Amino acid sequence: MGRRPKAAVTTFGVPTTSSATASKAVTSTPGAKPSPPTTTPPPQKPSAPPSPTNSSPPTPSLALSPNFYAASCPSVELAVNDVVRSASTLDPSIPGKLLRMVFHDCFVEGCDASVLIQGSGTERTDPANLSLGGFNVIDEAKRLLEAVCPATVSCSDIIVLAARDAVTFTGGPSVPVSLGRRDSLVSLASNVRANIIDTGFSVDAMAASFASKGLSLDDLVTLSGGHTIGSAHCGTFRERFRPDANGSMVPVDGTMNADWAGSFARLTSLGVKTGSAGEVRRLCSSVNG
Repeated sequence: MGRRPKAAVTTFGVPTTSSATASKAVTSTPGAKPSPPTTTPPPQKPSAPPSPTNSSPPTPSLALSPNFYAASCPSVELAVNDVVRSASTLDPSIPGKLLRMVFHDCFVEGCDASVLIQGSGTERTDPANLSLGGFNVIDEAKRLLEAVCPATVSCSDIIVLAARDAVTFTGGPSVPVSLGRRDSLVSLASNVRANIIDTGFSVDAMAASFASKGLSLDDLVTLSGGHTIGSAHCGTFRERFRPDANGSMVPVDGTMNADWAGSFARLTSLGVKTGSAGEVRRLCSSVNG
């Protein structure tokens, strides 16, 4: 019996073929005059399978760099980290608030600190943002940075750094972030509902919202499950794992940290404003007059 042909392998529903191809057998008849060689067209290069929808992350602005403040404000990361650690030590709810803030800022008109602006009709007044917290931490970090590096570090970069440090403070991975964002000049409550994820969204609605930002289903799972920090009493979920876990737990898969780092980088690259498209606010709660 001949071997069965290999089944097609699928990736995200896209069929792919094996790299090995079967060669055609060539036969000859003894004594027969050899046929003149025939010219066969070169085999066509197979077209690459289409990429899965929304598998490519949004391209960060070329103006962003992990070393953006290396010369102008080299102590920026240390300063923000100190403020976050001090605030989180006094109030354990701060890390979750900072992580939620960056999500609400970046999903509405991009990572531009528009969620920080106070006033009538601003994003901060929308019901979806009324429960946000941690603004005092951002303001304190800005106050400190204005003392050592005046008019240099944007509020939008402070939000991103503070959220990153909040994750690290609670035992999560420390990931590098690119900096160089500018702060928005406007903040409108009317922009919130069309962009933010609502608690009543179905899975399809959430997937569509993420796709509209250039984010994948993997990003949806990672960021939806990790856009805040909290705790729960064991009694509320013990029965979900006890029968299979036999009372023990397995180590956390290290790839989760890599997934989080990638999704966080993509989230904080949304709608970035650079150069003259924004400003460096003197106060995070208001645009420069």
